Amino acid sequence: MSERGDSIDRVVLINDFSKVRGGAAALVVLLAEKLTEMKIKVTLITGDDGRDLQGEIDGIEVVSLNEPPLLSRPLIAAVTKGLYNPSSGRMLSDWISRNDTAKTVYHVHNWSHILSASIFRPLHVVNRRTVMHAHDYFLACPNGAFANYRTGKECTLRPLSFACLSTNCDRRNYSQKLWRAARHRIRQAFWDFENYKTDVLMIHERMRESFERSGIARSQLLTIRNPSVPYSDSRIPAEDNQEYVFIGRIEEEKGVSDFLNAARKAGAPARVIGEGSTLRELAEQFPEVRFDGWQPRAGIAELIKSARMLVVPSRYPEPFGLVIMESLASGIPVILPHSALLKAEVTHQEIGIACDTGSIDELAQVIQSSGMDDEKIASMSRTAFSLRDNLAVDPRIWTAQIVSYYRTLLSRST
Repeated sequence: MSERGDSIDRVVLINDFSKVRGGAAALVVLLAEKLTEMKIKVTLITGDDGRDLQGEIDGIEVVSLNEPPLLSRPLIAAVTKGLYNPSSGRMLSDWISRNDTAKTVYHVHNWSHILSASIFRPLHVVNRRTVMHAHDYFLACPNGAFANYRTGKECTLRPLSFACLSTNCDRRNYSQKLWRAARHRIRQAFWDFENYKTDVLMIHERMRESFERSGIARSQLLTIRNPSVPYSDSRIPAEDNQEYVFIGRIEEEKGVSDFLNAARKAGAPARVIGEGSTLRELAEQFPEVRFDGWQPRAGIAELIKSARMLVVPSRYPEPFGLVIMESLASGIPVILPHSALLKAEVTHQEIGIACDTGSIDELAQVIQSSGMDDEKIASMSRTAFSLRDNLAVDPRIWTAQIVSYYRTLLSRST
């Protein structure tokens, strides 16, 4: 496969954030870097200020809306702009009218935090050269997770069906659920997947069933697994460590409080690496826990050297989880929920433990028993490290897969 992008004029990456504070933004920035290394011109259209990337990557143009995320806005502004942010639509429309060519690809990533569904309207004119990336389920499910946050169970309802609309599944309240449903309906009105035959790039093949249930055809669902780079070049001897570690956004749906309550019950040391809306509250509730805040990759790599296991207590079906693969490939076994899409391969290869992470008693039991079994932890650690080449998809291979898809997309559009 050629590594040059001769058949591609430019790739336009569209994402709420350019600042790397989550998995999706990290992947968008990584993709921009790798595309420019292949001499492909890149424009990043972002909802935030774009300041972190200005002048940082040669060959990338950053077009910024310079607006805050919905949760940082006053209530009325969040409600209205979350449904439809006209500024986002104008910004994208202006860029397309000035710069579009027949060989420009539009790659939509996340849009629900700042940009809103307004971005889909100007993309009508370039729909044959547009692809969507499913880092989560917001293209298919109003709450973005196919999960009932009230019951902690996976949702099997058809999105926007009567049963869906009458179910209070939102993590906040039923009014929020209806608002999310309205936003989803607006997105549907602006983008017809069936008519446009738009492809969706999934990050795990097990996402397919949920997207099909939402009405997207199987032929439009393609899997390109996320890339991951191990935190360590040598195996971290997890069996010599004691800490149970969470890495990620500290939000209610991530189940961090479940993990910390379980660790306290098990009498195990816990560490939390990340930031989010519940950080301050949890730090007050659990003074015995080490809270490190947001860390760059190098910081995480250093802190995780003390980890016995990574704990992923998400209350929704985790589609992939970069930290899972990055930790496993470094020799750190994982504890993850039954709903995690990586559960089958992790448990089959005996490099982690699946349990009901929403049950504090069950999670505490797993933490306690694994804390006393050095031999089991050592076995999982060694096996995970030996599989690192299978677990971690190299970023260059991942980029080459995406570029190959871009060329296919452009060939179909002519």
